[in-house]
Amino acid sequence: MKETIVKEIKMNEEKIGGYYLKVKRISPVTIPLFEVIQIEEKNKDGKLEKFYKEINCRSIDYISFPNNMDIIVDDEGLFKQGNPVFKIRETDQTNEVFVPGEFLIGTNIKTEEGKVFAGYPTEKELYLALAENKITIDLFGLVKW
Repeated sequence: MKETIVKEIKMNEEKIGGYYLKVKRISPVTIPLFEVIQIEEKNKDGKLEKFYKEINCRSIDYISFPNNMDIIVDDEGLFKQGNPVFKIRETDQTNEVFVPGEFLIGTNIKTEEGKVFAGYPTEKELYLALAENKITIDLFGLVKW
């Protein structure tokens, strides 16, 4: 299945888009809200601007997770008072990461220029990747100064 996903992503490479899982918190509710979004963009600068808009930030950072799963986070998320802090982990593994603020989960593809963050070709493949990796996302706390 993972090989199929990688092949289809490579076929869609020129679009530099696809489906992403967006995670955020709605105040004052303290549980994560999950939303599948689609970003179709033909150039990297346009895609970057859409990432900024989707997670409400000015700069981003990437976190690599096993099995070609990557997370885009707000690079300044830890400095925003009241931002949620999420705990993301593989339930069968010891891999876990704490992420302040909203974030996007996608995949990566290898190009001649290196690794590129991309969306999954379909919503179904996004859900399959999350299920295969047994990813859990919980609200851990809030950024407090």
